[in-house]
Formats: sequence, structure tokens, C-alpha cells
Amino acid sequence: METQTADDSSAVERRQTTRLLLRLDVHFLLTGGKPVPCMAGDFAPEENILRLDAQHPWNDLPRSMEGTLQLPPGNGEGQEVEVAASILRAEDRSLVIALVNPSGQALDLLQAAVVAAPLSESQVRARQAAFAPEFHRLLPELRATAVRAVAQLAGGFVKIADERLTEALRDARNNRERLLFNEAQARFSRRQSQIVRQTVETVARAIDILDDPPQPMAVPDGESSTDLSLIELSDFEEFLTVSQLSGAFEKRLGAILAPLNKRLSFLAQRDVENSSSPLGPRVICEAFADAMKGLLNDN
Repeated sequence: METQTADDSSAVERRQTTRLLLRLDVHFLLTGGKPVPCMAGDFAPEENILRLDAQHPWNDLPRSMEGTLQLPPGNGEGQEVEVAASILRAEDRSLVIALVNPSGQALDLLQAAVVAAPLSESQVRARQAAFAPEFHRLLPELRATAVRAVAQLAGGFVKIADERLTEALRDARNNRERLLFNEAQARFSRRQSQIVRQTVETVARAIDILDDPPQPMAVPDGESSTDLSLIELSDFEEFLTVSQLSGAFEKRLGAILAPLNKRLSFLAQRDVENSSSPLGPRVICEAFADAMKGLLNDN
């Protein structure tokens, strides 16, 4: 049997008609060696050729060297699935191998690890326009109008917060409180423009999300997406404050928010409620609260 050269192996790889992108933690065991942790990358199913990426460079290996690929069991339990393999090429941290008579179970595990290829920018725009064409057409003007309004709101929030800090500093009962409020006001003053900018950027991203077809959200078995049992006390207090504030705004603006949510639902082809509307009080208040995080840790 004729030995295949390195050039031949490259030609074999170039002939593949399908390349699948994988994300799977595996081990590769060189004959007589120890298992090496790797990430399975490109997979050519027609020829069963697989690229492995390791954390450390591979040593110079003979192209005819053989080894064993160890795949994790599909359910996370049981023994690893082993597949014999021969090395086609080793380059720095990448190892290209050919699987030898892989079992159906091994191929199923590889297929299950396939990652969807990212869409190009033109494909994303076409997908968005096809899903909700009216919303896609109105998006630039809607975003620009919302950005101006949210910047004004965030600026108002910042002004009120600064006034409350000034009042607290004025009413300080002792030097220690006066020093604390003075430092807090100084940190807040340094962050004001950043808080406004971050709030606006968060709301703008929330608006852009409506331009994408909705994706189902997976909730792990036994867990609730609204489970608060693991939220730390400080985060829970912030959650309550934001909920109370946004709830008060929603009650006050109910006559405006209801038809707005209905219109957004129609344009964006999804259910938009007070809790999810990027133009509603809840999202804007949460964006402002997120922008305020870490304020006490600023130098």
C-alpha cells in the first residue's frame, strides 16, 4: 500500500464538500501516551476528518502515528466513547486526524456538537427584514428618537441623584457621614456621563433585539426563570427598588403603554409587554440601575 504524503493529506482535506463547526471537549490518546485534553473543531463527515485544538503545541509527530479519540458520553454519564484514529497533520496546537471506522454512536456525538455557522451581515439584515419588514423599516428612526428621549431621562435621573447626595451631605450628622457623602458625590460626579451613555446603549440594544426573530429561551429542568432563591441580598434589594419604581411609572402611564405595547407587538411580530418593552419604564429603570453598579467600588 502506498504511503500518503503530507501534500496528499492536504488535497484530501480540500476535497471535502462539507465542513461542520464543532464545540466539544474531547481527549486524544497517542499510542503509548497519556490522554491530551482538546477541543474538537472542524469536522468533515464525508471523510471522517476532524481537527483537534489543544492548549499546548504538539511535538513533531510522524504522520503515520495512530491514536485514540475519546468522546464524552452523550448523557454525561457512563464511559467515554473511543474511536481509533490516524494522524494526518500536526501544526502547532492543531492536530488533524482521520477517524477509523467510527461507530454510529461516535458519529451521533459529533453531530450533536455541531455549532450553527454565524450568519454574514447581509444574511442577518435579510433575515430581519423578512421577519418583521415594517419594524425593520422604522427601526433607524425609532432608535434615534428613543436614544434622544432616554438620554434626556437618564440625565434627569442623574440630576435628581446628585441633588439627593447634596442634601445628604448638607444634613450629615457628623464628620464621618460628611466624609462618606462627600466621597460618594465625587465618585458619582466622575461617573455621570458614563451612566447616561451606558443607559442609552442598553436601551438601544434592547430595541435592536426586537428586530431579530424571537428565540426560545431554555430553562433548566427544575428551575424557574424567575427564581430569586439564589439572588444575593443587595441584588434582591435593587430588584425590589427597580420593580417598585417601574411599577409606579407603569400604573401612571398605563393609558399610553398599553397601545404602545400593542403596536410594537404588531410591528415586531412578537408579544411585547411592560416587562419586555424597550420603550417602557421597566427596561429603562433596569438599564439605569445597571449603569449605576460598581459605583461604590470606583476610586
